[in-house]
Amino acid sequence: MALQKQPPALGLERATAPLVPLSAAGAGSTIVLVKRGDRRLALVADSDARVVRMLDTKTDQELRVTPLEGMPSQLVVSSEGRVFVALRDRAEVDVLEATPDSEPTLRVAARVATAEEPMGLSLTPDGRSLLVACGWGHALDVFATKTLEHRFRVGMAREPRA
Repeated sequence: MALQKQPPALGLERATAPLVPLSAAGAGSTIVLVKRGDRRLALVADSDARVVRMLDTKTDQELRVTPLEGMPSQLVVSSEGRVFVALRDRAEVDVLEATPDSEPTLRVAARVATAEEPMGLSLTPDGRSLLVACGWGHALDVFATKTLEHRFRVGMAREPRA
């Protein structure tokens, strides 16, 4: 299976204030916990509003909202602080990075095309590869986390979703 589209990778420079995942598991979820400096934050994939919400877990305050061009299904955070967000209705993964603003803010730094309906995300134990399970596309796409190079695609049986 060939990629239908491959938008150019934008930026991908290291953010000055990276997010640090609080779990080393590397498994995608609709909610991930991260640390930025001394703050603990929850990132939430809100598919209805097409945004990633950021909440301070100590103050229960909602911080900045990052608008997306599609419906997020899962997110996962790399050890470099990049947030990978699967957009199930756009057949792509957006890469978000923290900006150097004093208030935690995320921006879309890159986009990569996937098979149709990316639903599940995971990082390999060494953190070098992003695995994307695509439901309608019946595929598993694998990307390099640093360069976003599409490494390979494997056909899967019946809508892999987890």
